[in-house]
Amino acid sequence: MENHITTSLGVERAGALALPKQRNPNANPNVINLRFMSSSVRVHSSEISFLQSSVNYCYFYLRDGRRLVSAKTLKYYNDLLSDGEFIRVHKSYLLNFRCIQHILVETQEIRLNSGLVVPIARRQFRQVLKTIRAHQMMWGGVHKDNVGLVFS
Repeated sequence: MENHITTSLGVERAGALALPKQRNPNANPNVINLRFMSSSVRVHSSEISFLQSSVNYCYFYLRDGRRLVSAKTLKYYNDLLSDGEFIRVHKSYLLNFRCIQHILVETQEIRLNSGLVVPIARRQFRQVLKTIRAHQMMWGGVHKDNVGLVFS
C-alpha cells in the first residue's frame, strides 16, 4: 500500500526505499513553474521581488506588480532559490537582493524598491546584515544602487 504522506511530499517510492524527486536536468534552474488550480505560469527568478508565506501557501510578488499564489511552502521555494539571489529575512519573507533599497537599523526592517517595509527576524538581524554586506561586496557592480543603512 502506497504511503499518501510520502507521495504528497514529493517523494517517489522505490520498493521500501523512498527517494526524493529529481529536478529535470534540462530545466532552467532560474525558471519556476507555478501551478495553482488549473492554471500554470512560468516565472523567471529575476522577475520576483519577494515571496511571502501564509500557512501552506506562498505569494509571489513580481516586479511588474502582479501577485501569484502557490500551494507550496516558503521553505520549498527557499531551497529552490538557494543560488544566492534571495535571502530569507523572516519566517514569512524571502527577498530578492536586487529589490532591497535600505536596511532600517533602528526598527530592524528592510525597505524594498517598491516602498514596502519588511521586518527582519530579531534573532537573525546580525546574520542578515552580514549576508547583505557580503552579497554587496561580491555583486556590488550588478546593482544600480547599493543597499544603504538608515539609522533613523
